[in-house]
Amino acid sequence: MVKMPKEDEICLSPECFKKMRNLKIFINFNGRFCGKVDYYPNQLGVLNWPECPLKSLPSNFNTNNLVRLSMPCSRISRFGEGFKSMENLKFLNLEGCKFLARSPDLSGSPNLEFLDLSFCTSLKKIHPSVGSLKKLVHLDLEGCSKLRMLPGEVNWRSLQTINLNYCRMLESFPEIVGEMKYMTSLRLFSTGIKALPSSIGYLINLEELELHDCGNLTDLPCSIYELQNLEDVVLNDCPKLVRFPNKGDSEVLPTYAKIENDSFYGSSYMEPNGPFTGRPFLIWGFSSHFHFTIIHYNARSMLSHRER
Repeated sequence: MVKMPKEDEICLSPECFKKMRNLKIFINFNGRFCGKVDYYPNQLGVLNWPECPLKSLPSNFNTNNLVRLSMPCSRISRFGEGFKSMENLKFLNLEGCKFLARSPDLSGSPNLEFLDLSFCTSLKKIHPSVGSLKKLVHLDLEGCSKLRMLPGEVNWRSLQTINLNYCRMLESFPEIVGEMKYMTSLRLFSTGIKALPSSIGYLINLEELELHDCGNLTDLPCSIYELQNLEDVVLNDCPKLVRFPNKGDSEVLPTYAKIENDSFYGSSYMEPNGPFTGRPFLIWGFSSHFHFTIIHYNARSMLSHRER
C-alpha cells in the first residue's frame, strides 16, 4: 500500500517489484510515479493503481491470480496477449483512460462481474468477447464520446445495470441472446442510437425505459408490448421519433388505456402507428400498474397516464 505524507513523484526502476515475489496486493492511494516496470509478482491478486503512467503492462505479467484490476485515469493504451487469461478476474476499472482506443479481449475472463470503461474518450470499439460475459453484473460506458461499436450480440444473463449515457456516436444497441431477467431499468440518455432491436423483449423484468435526447432515434420495436412489467416509458427530445409501434405486429396484445391530459390537449387518444401530434390519439398500457409518459417538445405534446 502506497500512501504518501505529501505529494511527491517517485521514479520507478524496471525491476522494482523483482524481489517482492509474494506480493499479493498493491494499492496506490496518492503516490505519483514515473518510469516503467518490467516485472510484476505472479501472486498479485489486487492491483489498484490510479493515474498509472505506464502505456502498457509487461507482456510477461502473469495475470492468472488477478481478481481486481483498477487503473482509472491511467495512460494505458493497449493490453497485450497476456491479458487474455484472467480467469479469476471479477473487477476491472479503466475509467477515464483517455488513451485507450479499444477494450481488452476478455474472452479469458469468464468470471468478470464489474466492468467500468466510462469516460474513455478515445474508445471506439468494445471487443466482441464482452458480449459473452455471462456473469457480468455492471457495465459502465458513460461518456465514451467516440464509441461506435458494441458487440453485435450479447448474452448478459446476469446484467443488472448498463450505462451508455452520452455515447453520442453509438448508433445501434446489440441484439440480445437469451433472457436478461435481472435488469429492471434501461436508461439511454444522449446517445446516437437509431432504433432498439426487437430482442429487447428479452428484458422480461424491465420496469423503466428512458430515452432522453436521442436525436437519431426513429423507431421503437413492436416487442416493447411484450414487456409485461414495464411501467414507465419516457421519451423526450427525440425529434425523429414520430410514430409509435403498431400493437398488431406484437405477439402479446396489451389492453387499451385512456390518456388523460389536462395540461396540453385534454383527454386524448393515440391512433395505432400514429405520429406524435396534437390531434387525438390512443395508447396502450403494459401492465396493471402502468405509467406511460411521452414528452416530445418539438411536437409540443405531452402524455401522461397513471393507473395505480
